[in-house]
Amino acid sequence: MRFTFIMILALSSALFAENRVKHAIDIELNKCLSIESNMTTAGMTGCASAAYKQWDRELNIIYKKLSSRLEVQQRIRLKLSQKAWIKYRDLEFKSIDSIYDKLEGTVYIPMRVSEKIKIVRNRVLELSGHLSLLNQ
Repeated sequence: MRFTFIMILALSSALFAENRVKHAIDIELNKCLSIESNMTTAGMTGCASAAYKQWDRELNIIYKKLSSRLEVQQRIRLKLSQKAWIKYRDLEFKSIDSIYDKLEGTVYIPMRVSEKIKIVRNRVLELSGHLSLLNQ
């Protein structure tokens, strides 16, 4: 039980380490991780996987909102930037997978998902920041 608690703390703190923004998805993830039945590897993985899907949906929503607010040339640059970011994301995910594939133990499964969440979450926050500038 103590190890599980440490893992939950590690997952939560890893997701918030780079950016202290309290997003609704982060709050929901923390709630999910705090449920006693989710204090297992499978539970933590389920919580993290659900959060990843939410961040991915949020990325698409924010991208569309931002794109709709831009002029033609800005939209073209955003699209090129997003395509480059997708390539970066995919390569990062492959790198993460190659590292975690070599580690033994189920405890690394939710940690792998957590690493991927950070990448998508950061992009959402970057694009949200740009959108906020346009809403001033």
